[in-house]
Amino acid sequence: MSVTASDVTAARAAVEKVARRTPILSTRTFSERAGGTVVLKAENLQRTGSFKVRGVAAKLAALGDGCNNGVVAASAGNHGQALAAAAAQMGIPCEVFVPSDAILGGYYAQSINKDAPHPAAARLWQEYLFSDEGQNLWLKGGARPVRMPAMIAGGTIDKTAAAALPTVSGTPVFMSDEQATKAKAYLADHWAKAIA
Repeated sequence: MSVTASDVTAARAAVEKVARRTPILSTRTFSERAGGTVVLKAENLQRTGSFKVRGVAAKLAALGDGCNNGVVAASAGNHGQALAAAAAQMGIPCEVFVPSDAILGGYYAQSINKDAPHPAAARLWQEYLFSDEGQNLWLKGGARPVRMPAMIAGGTIDKTAAAALPTVSGTPVFMSDEQATKAKAYLADHWAKAIA
């Protein structure tokens, strides 16, 4: 599938109705270490906590009348939040199914480009994500920072953002690699039939 300029224009119009304009943050530390300008797009500041609201809004707009009867997702994460927010904004009925008997946890997944122009780009990015500043950005987006206990003890946590997190009770369940692989295979085999 090729993307045309008109596709981008249509997507932009839909996205602007739903997504916030998020800041591009400069980072002197990374720029100095990388030997060039490094900037970060703070998509974790979207109301839904991630960039996914952009893709969802564009897809719903592209479907047009195809989603008049509503849309459905099974998600305990950013996609479900993004779909619910975009659908509500666009007046589209939406149901998001979340497991009621388990708290499903997940680890941060980051894209690292092996062709980055600076050999230390991946390391620098990871250092930033796990710095107090990076962890507080995750927190502002609604994710619980992996370093949260240490940041609370050290007084570096964003107290306002931490107070805004929803209460979680119970013990989180993390899928094993084997379980995640099986779930992915199941979805690949059954998704098209389930939504037809």
